[in-house]
Amino acid sequence: MAGYNSRNESDFEKSFRLKNTIDVFEKRARVEPNAQALAVLMNCEYLLWLLNKDTPQKQNPFLSHWVEAIQRLDATGGQHESNGVAKNDLSADKISAARVLWIKMLLQGEDVKYLLDQTSQQASISLLSDGLREPFDLRPYVRMLEDEGIYEKTPEPDTNGHAAPTQSQNGVDTLHRHTSAKKTIDSTEDLIQQRKADILRNLELDTDTAIFEITRLPISLTYLDFLTTLLTDRTLETHSIDPAPIITQYIQHALRTIERMGKPPAPSDDGEVLEYGKEAQTRHILLLLLFIKSLIRKGLVEMDTLYYEIAEISVRGRDVHIASILEDRGAVKTTSGVYGEIGKIQLHIVPNYDDSAALKTHVRVPTERPGEASRSGLCVATGTMLNLSYKSKACIVQIVILRSNRKTHSEVSSTETETIDVLLHDELRKDLEIKEHAIPSLRSEQ
Repeated sequence: MAGYNSRNESDFEKSFRLKNTIDVFEKRARVEPNAQALAVLMNCEYLLWLLNKDTPQKQNPFLSHWVEAIQRLDATGGQHESNGVAKNDLSADKISAARVLWIKMLLQGEDVKYLLDQTSQQASISLLSDGLREPFDLRPYVRMLEDEGIYEKTPEPDTNGHAAPTQSQNGVDTLHRHTSAKKTIDSTEDLIQQRKADILRNLELDTDTAIFEITRLPISLTYLDFLTTLLTDRTLETHSIDPAPIITQYIQHALRTIERMGKPPAPSDDGEVLEYGKEAQTRHILLLLLFIKSLIRKGLVEMDTLYYEIAEISVRGRDVHIASILEDRGAVKTTSGVYGEIGKIQLHIVPNYDDSAALKTHVRVPTERPGEASRSGLCVATGTMLNLSYKSKACIVQIVILRSNRKTHSEVSSTETETIDVLLHDELRKDLEIKEHAIPSLRSEQ
């Protein structure tokens, strides 16, 4: 299979598409197991891992996908050798068994290069015959999800002098937890699908209720994908609903939700169960920014519609460190945020424009360094906002600094200008590098 070469999508959008493809082909492989399904599943899992491998596993938005896939596939693919299928034939169980081994290898960092030049069927035979080099333990990954608030924490072991469970009991408990987790996953998926179906039905029968439900969808990959689909398919316009205010209301509600995550929920709070803490806030703001980035790039919402929402993300997220840069190949437009502090300065990255109305009120003041002509410039608004344009060979990024130290240009010394420039270089240097690395992948069957 050829590498994933869409040059107009961010890594997040590519990952989103890969995850959706995996879901489709997992269902297809159960009904019609064949080499194509195996190739697509193994390639997509590899590319999904490759696109997100530099993200710490604990913060990886697709870790729950892999953990749940392992739990699910271990239960269905463990009996591949006893089902009477010939070695070179494919069954649904064999595909599941090969895929779960593949995911485990990727998660625990085993060398998979020797498999990349093989066809997916050859690779599956190698995986099933060789197995893993190191035993795989799912518990550390489950704990990561528990720490992030995605899973409920398992009870602490009894330390009151009671005898520890036997190995057999541990095995039964583990099986019970995995079975319970699978039921929870299935139940959650059913609830998500039901919620989507209710919204689509209410769009036909009760528009006001549908709008209320849409603007209060959770900040998660599944619901952001659903919301994007509603916009892409022009579903709202079909029911005479202007999508722009719907999106701004959703973002405003999401920002209020993220702000509430700063503190633990009150014991008497019977509302929606929320994650809390700085990491949860960071992760959800990042998802929201990625969502906005996708909408703007696809032309589903005009930038002018969301300009104040983006600015408000910068203000509301002033205590949250966001250092994720989204990149296009070639002509780069970036939407993300980064928190840096010089006095009370707040940084926020917005898409670069050739002619941005939002920047017309700014006064451009060159701050060129010897030998680096036009590489950077300091734009000062009337004492309250700074804008620094960082230009490199690979990308152009505009950084709006909100809540500045309220100094006008005449009051900003060269030292302070240099400090701002150094801060941005230190914070963003690595993130702004675009790595045009080839993505190796398994060859598909001819």
